Amino acid sequence: MDKYLPEVRSRMMTAVRSKGNRTTEKRLRALLVQAGLKGWKVQPSGIAGNPDFAFIQEKVAVFVDGAFWHGAPGFDRFPKSRVLFWREKIERNRRRDITVNKRLRVQGWSVLRFWDYELVSSRLTVMDKIGRRLKERQGKKFSS
Repeated sequence: MDKYLPEVRSRMMTAVRSKGNRTTEKRLRALLVQAGLKGWKVQPSGIAGNPDFAFIQEKVAVFVDGAFWHGAPGFDRFPKSRVLFWREKIERNRRRDITVNKRLRVQGWSVLRFWDYELVSSRLTVMDKIGRRLKERQGKKFSS
């Protein structure tokens, strides 16, 4: 009997506690430093949805979503096995992202989401969006 049946593998993967995608985290961190933006925290605790970066004072949460895990438009490289499982998993992730966005907005946060590949292909656009959002929110008072 194969010890890696889907149920066993699922339990094993559930036990793995990720600290985020290190490559993506490093890439955005480098862009933030290069742009001279300050006041951000990496994976701050206590914020709904566990954003990758947060500008606490301005209440701006930044998520960098993996194209596969969050179902980027046009991304169709699914595993050949258990296709239905993966499609359902990704759809659950999408629904969770929508719920997290709504929850954060109710708490007074502004939410920015980028695809992981945008940190390479559209880095200037990403930084422009972050910079503009921070300027919009600076000096405003927010409820906790």
